[in-house]
Amino acid sequence: MVSISEDALNALDQMAPAQSGRVVRLSASPVCDCGKIGFVMDWDPGERAGDVRQRYGSLTVAYDEKSQPYLDGLEIGYRSELMGKSFTFYNPKLKNGGGCGGGRE
Repeated sequence: MVSISEDALNALDQMAPAQSGRVVRLSASPVCDCGKIGFVMDWDPGERAGDVRQRYGSLTVAYDEKSQPYLDGLEIGYRSELMGKSFTFYNPKLKNGGGCGGGRE
């Protein structure tokens, strides 16, 4: 299961009217041999057959079965700092490997 902070949900709700749909598509996959996982979040006009879905108010988060092992336990946050705003992705269940570093994304 994916958890989304209140700040991240508020940011997504503010962005949603300008998007073609209310589905937030997540995907995850290894990005290098060290075990580091890359996360992608984007708007999608609709759900797809076979999607895993979670509802957060009027938003739906959807992802495919291949991404599910990497997304189980994922925490999506949102930070607003002097130099900009961004979403953060952290999964305490994943062990990030050595060469590329680890920790929060």
